[in-house]
Amino acid sequence: MALLHEIGAQIKDRRIRLDMTQALLARASGLSRASVNALETGAIRDLSFNRALRILSVLGLRFEAASPPTRQRASALRAAANTASVSLRTKLKPAVLRRALTEGYVPAHAIAHIGTLLDEAPPSLLVRLVEEISKEDNLAPAIIWANMRKLANDFMSPRDLWR
Repeated sequence: MALLHEIGAQIKDRRIRLDMTQALLARASGLSRASVNALETGAIRDLSFNRALRILSVLGLRFEAASPPTRQRASALRAAANTASVSLRTKLKPAVLRRALTEGYVPAHAIAHIGTLLDEAPPSLLVRLVEEISKEDNLAPAIIWANMRKLANDFMSPRDLWR
């Protein structure tokens, strides 16, 4: 079983690869930035299991007692497009979502969809989405995060995640 400092090192490595700040990870997982910092530096001596699971979940990491059988994960882009469309009559096309996140351009017909996604999607889905698009488009995750933050601010998102 991994020790807390080993988990902290994995969290830090994953966060950096995703171009996430400690503050963004803290907001997404409901922890304080100081807790994230202490976890990453090995300074934290104790962390509740639920808090550890929250931060791991946001980053798409798992805490496992045994390795489960591997299974193909659904496309984060398709899952995010579906999430953005849940309460709306029309479906958001994944290509439109990709363009919004890589270029910061949102056509008028997709404003409500993108706003819904940024306001309501689970942070773990947003992390998977950033990772998938950055790999497929060979784009730094920081660019996608910056576009998300800009769009959320443009749409006046009330979500703390984007502050």
